Amino acid sequence: MGSKFTGSYEELQTKLSTLNGVWDDSHLNKKVLKIKDGVMNWFESPNGLINFQGKADTKPNAHALLVLSLAPYTYFMYLLVIMAEVL
Repeated sequence: MGSKFTGSYEELQTKLSTLNGVWDDSHLNKKVLKIKDGVMNWFESPNGLINFQGKADTKPNAHALLVLSLAPYTYFMYLLVIMAEVL
């Protein structure tokens, strides 16, 4: 499942500040957030793509935290998609 964030790097940092992660912005077009359950990569351009790295059993947890932090009202839809993938 792909996620996107089309705001600025500063906006993304603010929205995800409650995750207490460590940011790495040393790459030209990629920002990396290291959190407890994995790593989130955000490709600022051209389309704000977000993907995750981590162990298969913890990656969904990291993704859920991201979805809740960026747009809490979308969490229900996220759960429906996860349930469809599991079933």
